[in-house]
Amino acid sequence: MPYLEIFARRERASNDARLSAFVSEVTRCVSLIFDVDSTAITLFFLRLDDDAYAHDGALATDLPPGDGRAQRVFVKVHAYARSVELRRALAAALTPLLAAYFDVPLKRVAVYFFERSADEVAHGGKLSADS
Repeated sequence: MPYLEIFARRERASNDARLSAFVSEVTRCVSLIFDVDSTAITLFFLRLDDDAYAHDGALATDLPPGDGRAQRVFVKVHAYARSVELRRALAAALTPLLAAYFDVPLKRVAVYFFERSADEVAHGGKLSADS
């Protein structure tokens, strides 16, 4: 842990060299800012089809080409609790990376933190608090 769930309408092909660089940079940021080894960090890409995203009462498929409402990037950061300063630093570091990779303005990127204590997380059937 931490785990990041990245929701976006468009994602470049998985063999795109830019994706590998993006994954490396996001992992590096999380590792440095949250002071965790990169082996503890997992990214999940949740691809949304065009008809699986709506904003402001309209499906993305119903919006005109180039309409900014048609694409937002939503990220859930699941991690043990961190200080507001560290959450602020991670959001500031991730937002431009996400905006650049998914080709959206900064204001279209949302980062939400889902924090847990060690007694609310289990790996391998064992609570982290019991490790």
